[in-house]
Amino acid sequence: MRQALEGSGLQVTEEIDLSEAYLAFAREMRARAERGEPPLNAVYVVMGDDISQCQTNAVKCVLEKRLVEHFVLAEKR
Repeated sequence: MRQALEGSGLQVTEEIDLSEAYLAFAREMRARAERGEPPLNAVYVVMGDDISQCQTNAVKCVLEKRLVEHFVLAEKR
């Protein structure tokens, strides 16, 4: 991703791995569901009824290091 950004004329000024924060959020969402509490966001309205399976798959991919949640700040050179 960094190579693509820099190749298109952008300079990456900050990059933060958010994978652990994503996993913490996923754990909190699971705990809320187990307690019968509503989710913290309105993602179900936008994403549809199968969002739970999508989130389960995403968490699995993050745990297996096949998906990385990143924040990247880049500016035009």
